[in-house]
Amino acid sequence: MGEGQALASAAIALPAEVERGRRISWIDATRGIGIFLVVLAHAERGFVEAGMMPLDPAVRDFDGAIYAFHMPLFFLLAGLHVEQALAAGRPAFLTEKLKAIAWPYLLWSTLHVLTVMATGSANRPLDLHDLAGIGVRPVAQFWFLYALFLCCLVVAAGWDRFRLLTVIAGTGIAAHAYFGSGNMILQTAQLFPFFLMGIAVGRWPAMRGEYLDTPTLATILLGGALIFAATRLLQTVVALGGADHTILFYVGAGAGIAMTTTLAIILRGRMPWLVRLGQASMAIYVAHTFFTAGFRMAVQKMGLALDPAWLLAIGTIVGLLGPLGLYEFAGRRKLSPILGLGKYVRS
Repeated sequence: MGEGQALASAAIALPAEVERGRRISWIDATRGIGIFLVVLAHAERGFVEAGMMPLDPAVRDFDGAIYAFHMPLFFLLAGLHVEQALAAGRPAFLTEKLKAIAWPYLLWSTLHVLTVMATGSANRPLDLHDLAGIGVRPVAQFWFLYALFLCCLVVAAGWDRFRLLTVIAGTGIAAHAYFGSGNMILQTAQLFPFFLMGIAVGRWPAMRGEYLDTPTLATILLGGALIFAATRLLQTVVALGGADHTILFYVGAGAGIAMTTTLAIILRGRMPWLVRLGQASMAIYVAHTFFTAGFRMAVQKMGLALDPAWLLAIGTIVGLLGPLGLYEFAGRRKLSPILGLGKYVRS
């Protein structure tokens, strides 16, 4: 099937699955693409830091392209159902977020630090000082959960003053331009606009089952790809800073998000495994580094000399399938909430 035919057959209705508790397949597929990129990028960085993969210009560009939008994507996705969740009231909303975000953060951050201390073989050693500081200094990939919980607190506090939330988002953009993202508060401020954008997108009519036709899908996908490529090219060949860098960051991330979500809409029926990865995205996010690091350490101990491409491919597959197996095992035994693996969805 050619590209034109694929796009033509993808003139699909976004499903009217907006009742509370129902899954929306294109959102799960988007999460699936996003979590695939997370595992791929973390595996790549782990191999580079271990000296098992060269940091040549192609790898650097590859790394930069993924990190340009994959975490903004998750902040936007996390905002999509905030309005529905807040309809139950602030106490219920915050209780849900304590269970769904804060508990996985505390549990898996602790497990991560203890595992690194026990094995002593990680690229970045950790100690009891790091364990004692997880309340203010996130470790490894768990910074995302920490920042996301902060975003939820801000939105809950200012929900009835939405204009104030937009001012906070604008301040976050300005802070990124002038101060960068060198600490947790600045990093959260940098990404808060995407969370608020997700809340706005959650009100979009297409979320209620209206159609995205073929020309719209094609325009978003191809336009997003071109804009994203242009921003990456400019950031690669031109030394930018301050406001110029910030503008390119937000434009590029927005284009990458648009491209990814449109691709997910097209692929969700053809690649159901993407939807499944999205449903298991919390489990994969918190657990994937245990599996990729374990694979990396095993290769080192056995003295295997694998081609970097094969190393990355196998490491990524291990980082996806290992947590997916854990998600299935725990979910079928109703252990997912206790283990901080997200809501289990039966396949």
